[in-house]
Amino acid sequence: MTPLARKRTTAIVVIALFAIGAATAVATGVYLSRLGAPPVVTSLGGERIEFANYDLGFLVAGNKLFRSRDGGRRWTQMQVPTQRSAFISGFQFFPSGFGWMNLESGIAETVSYGEEWSLQPKPLKYPVGVMETMFFLSDRVGWAGGGEYVLDDGRTRKPNFAIDRRADGTYALRPVVLATTDSGKSWSTASISGEGAFSIRKISFADAKSGFAGSVSSIFHSNDSGKTWTAVYRHRSALDGASLQDLFVLGDNAAWASFNDGIIVKTDDFGKHWRAYGAVIPAGLSESSGPFYPVQMWYWSTAHGLALDNSLSQLCETRDGGRSWSVVLPQSKVRAFAAIDARHIWVLTESGVFQLVGLAD
Repeated sequence: MTPLARKRTTAIVVIALFAIGAATAVATGVYLSRLGAPPVVTSLGGERIEFANYDLGFLVAGNKLFRSRDGGRRWTQMQVPTQRSAFISGFQFFPSGFGWMNLESGIAETVSYGEEWSLQPKPLKYPVGVMETMFFLSDRVGWAGGGEYVLDDGRTRKPNFAIDRRADGTYALRPVVLATTDSGKSWSTASISGEGAFSIRKISFADAKSGFAGSVSSIFHSNDSGKTWTAVYRHRSALDGASLQDLFVLGDNAAWASFNDGIIVKTDDFGKHWRAYGAVIPAGLSESSGPFYPVQMWYWSTAHGLALDNSLSQLCETRDGGRSWSVVLPQSKVRAFAAIDARHIWVLTESGVFQLVGLAD
């Protein structure tokens, strides 16, 4: 990898409003403790926030990257490698300094907390295929998911969705998972068979062996580090409008998937059996608000978890594994959240970055 030239980070003015006792009260003893507010963040779109540990956090808005080293109180804008993409479509950082970003022009990697970047080609890219998601378990071991464009004769690639012709004459993108054990320098490929699978859009591993991957309407499980995959759940046809929104893995056997028809499915046995919870209206929301489906989920036990609803405004809590939900912050418009455990949860709102207090059992 050829390192990009070192570029100085640009300090940005932050609104450091953190103080003991400075908090915004909400119902049920849960409140937001204000930390900091990178300017002009929530007007850029595509906001996401992540913390690698209690101090090191990163925030993406549009094509801008911000870093905090004090738990979210102060934020610094980081230099991003030159790219054409309007958004950073995925990112992940580790306490060791290793991190990556999914850009239109390639995969940007850092070993210096975002101070320097090297740009690598995507393992799947046009016109061979499309890469939709990445997940790293450590600074060396990771997986990427997407799909390949291949003619149905299996010989010639072409840049469209035609690969496996179905009986009704429609086509599906052939799903692919790639694995790396050297921080993305090299990748091994595993194709996933299955009619109607489309490309892989979500992937997550609990350890180096066991993981789940999700396409538009199917969930797959691997117990050999992603070398082979077994279809363990099939939602209703994607041609009917079903679409996977998020996939969360807890431990080596529990997983949840949410779909845009309001269905949340859960497994506790490596995907052998699934429970479906549907048509849920969280307590605190009216039926006129439309169907609830999480676009971001996080669980710290098989019962207790958080989810950001499809309107990107309400943070909801479940204490029964996803069967029922209640609004946590009824007066706040939440854009994204990050969590390490139940006592360390960060929330990005239109007003800045806050820490969620009082939710732990």
